[in-house]
Amino acid sequence: MSVCKATKELYKNTLLSLAKKRPLAKVTVKDILNSSQTAKQTFYNHFEDKYDLINFVLYDFVEGIEKSHAMRSYEGILSVLDFTRENSSFFSSIVKKGNPSNFPEFYYRWCVNYYVVALQKEYGLKVISPDIKMAIDFYCHGAVGIYIDWIQSGMTEGKKLIAEAIVKCRPKALAFYFPIDDSRCCSS
Repeated sequence: MSVCKATKELYKNTLLSLAKKRPLAKVTVKDILNSSQTAKQTFYNHFEDKYDLINFVLYDFVEGIEKSHAMRSYEGILSVLDFTRENSSFFSSIVKKGNPSNFPEFYYRWCVNYYVVALQKEYGLKVISPDIKMAIDFYCHGAVGIYIDWIQSGMTEGKKLIAEAIVKCRPKALAFYFPIDDSRCCSS
């Protein structure tokens, strides 16, 4: 891992740790510097401000989902829910209305792009048909909506119930291209 990536990981982990102790809105760059034991200039060499770091955390989160294809397996969806629950204070803060990150919209747009790009790369589809595009929109609205509602309601529902709901809202047209082995979760 490069020094730059390691430094960004340090700041990401520091922010997530601090968010467990106090509201994200109350975490300052000074807090991040004190906790990470790094210099102010080091932080600003990597991030413009705290919100830039928050955005890095979010991009790193979705990049991890993308690399692991977590949205293509029941176990992968559970791992996303586990990470979210482990960092519940952070995620609860970023889904609040008025948060500058606008995470719900960001996550929905990422989800749509993920499936469109996957269809283009994996199946060579240059043009996505209207019915597949509609299936992608439907699924992403549903899956992201279920996930965001779960966060906003305090993550009180069990993760298996939420993962099962996400799997079950997948339209058949999308399931053809992106099958999920739901035998471990979903009884018909």
